[in-house]
Amino acid sequence: MKKVYTITFHNADNYGAVIQAYALQKVLEKKYETKILDYDNKTISEGYKLFKKTKGGIKTQLVQFLKDIINLKKNYLRIRNFNNYRKKINFTKKYSNYNEVLNNYPKVDAFVVGSDQVWNKDITGFIDPVYTLNFGKNDFRKISYAASCGDVSVIEKDTNILNYISKIDKISVREKSLSDYLTKKIDNDVSLVLDPSLLLTKKEWLSSVENKRIIKEKYIFVYCGNEPDYFYKIIEDIQEKTGYLVIHFGRRDKRIKCRKKSVYSVGPAEFISLIDNAECVVTTSFHAVALSVICNKKLYAVLNRYSDRLETTLTSLGLSDCIIHNYLEYEEKSQKNIDWDKSNKLLDKKREESINWLYSAIDK
Repeated sequence: MKKVYTITFHNADNYGAVIQAYALQKVLEKKYETKILDYDNKTISEGYKLFKKTKGGIKTQLVQFLKDIINLKKNYLRIRNFNNYRKKINFTKKYSNYNEVLNNYPKVDAFVVGSDQVWNKDITGFIDPVYTLNFGKNDFRKISYAASCGDVSVIEKDTNILNYISKIDKISVREKSLSDYLTKKIDNDVSLVLDPSLLLTKKEWLSSVENKRIIKEKYIFVYCGNEPDYFYKIIEDIQEKTGYLVIHFGRRDKRIKCRKKSVYSVGPAEFISLIDNAECVVTTSFHAVALSVICNKKLYAVLNRYSDRLETTLTSLGLSDCIIHNYLEYEEKSQKNIDWDKSNKLLDKKREESINWLYSAIDK
């Protein structure tokens, strides 16, 4: 059995990061011996500690310290719940920096980097050679699966990363804009594949959680970031028409005026279960969208500046009526029913194509 290890943002206490890391490993487990390289990019991990380092003077540091004290219990519970879910994932020993990886990387048949924004130096702090597989002496296959840079402008500002990406044996990304850009810039084939979160079926996702109903009454699931103002108007309209409770993932959000409950401290298992048991989902988050699609939930996917993959994915699955560009569009589309039979068939087909691409990239 081949050894195929992955490299991704597994140690970020972010629902999408952990969910996609888990999903990719589960797909690889069906055919290979697999682990995640437990590499610690300090820029990423520092942002999720109980007490965070911050740049600036004494006043700035003191403000951050006070925030950490105020939110200590919630942050502790959140970290604990994320770590509990990570117990489902297999890891290598820990690597603290690039030199440790360079000098003592595991002997494998292939490394797969992705998904997530592994090529976004605004997140990694620099062009991290680990996330471009810039190590090894051609003694393993180098593959990217559904890799991302967040926004193409990140690479346009520093094209040095193209030299590293072009040396990867098989390249796939998750956004059409990045696929189009790389196709023009490097002498290598670039494929467009599904995010790992969409590679597992509903049954496979629910097998990773207890899926007991956390909220007894009917509710609207709300998860957002970089959201437009009308996002909150949509929530208020749905709540007014249905009377459902609003479940949201912030510590507190004064912009949500209607009846609400915060579940900030829950982990990925609860995140999955809350989506599956929701009456509808209002979100700007791709991974909340992905799980809503898998669970066939009434969905309002509100676009923000990082919505390329969200829009690409929903359109390809015949779910353009779930995409919301403005409030007037919400009013129009809220009356429409989703053809889940058609969407599920399209997803099954694209899931098979993406998994076959991954296996072929490894076995060639």
